[in-house]
Amino acid sequence: GLFPANAPALGYAVIAELGTRPERMIAGKTLRDRLLTDYALGGAPDGLYQLLSLLTAGEARRKAQALAAGEDPDGDAAHLDVLGALHKFPGARPDAEVFLEALDELQPRLYSISSSPKMDAGRVSLTVDAVRYNHRSRLRLGVASTHLGERIPEGMRVKVYLQKAHGFALPEDLSKDVIMVGPGTGIAPFRAFLRERDATRAPGRNWLFYGHQRQATDFFYKDELNGLKEDKV
Repeated sequence: GLFPANAPALGYAVIAELGTRPERMIAGKTLRDRLLTDYALGGAPDGLYQLLSLLTAGEARRKAQALAAGEDPDGDAAHLDVLGALHKFPGARPDAEVFLEALDELQPRLYSISSSPKMDAGRVSLTVDAVRYNHRSRLRLGVASTHLGERIPEGMRVKVYLQKAHGFALPEDLSKDVIMVGPGTGIAPFRAFLRERDATRAPGRNWLFYGHQRQATDFFYKDELNGLKEDKV
């Protein structure tokens, strides 16, 4: 489990929309730090729409109330993050402290470990596909994936925790055969399994069905997996 931080540019854009200062203190921390590390700025929550509905009138209020009820009056609900919601209702600008109370807390992200403690002693690796795309002239970023891929320098300490994967493990009997199906970054736990099987010299056979769209660009660990195949692992 990784505790990520939001992109600073997104946090500052939200602060600018609120018309307040990033240095404003709220419950012992600056608004900037609250938005970067404490609150989710992804999909706008129902509570935010409820708050915005109280600060609008007429058609805008009706739409905000509909969004708060899980409806999609304009067909854009799936793409509305917190900043997008503020853009949609430009006349509604709540106080920053009240605004934070309407947001969801920023949650840790779970990733599968893609290394084996027997083969990769002292090291834990993750396989992360960074999410980046444009929507209506705005660059949208995956929170944890671009936090790992862009915003933390090598050597920086990060806050993580371990969560056991119940019922998802290699068989204790090394002679058992293993069938693995892993599309895209879903290859992560199976790379760990294969490295473990290689390290333990497990006699059981291993099949990996690797699924992705483009072999030229998306065949992660191509050389390593082909090497395991040549080595009869």
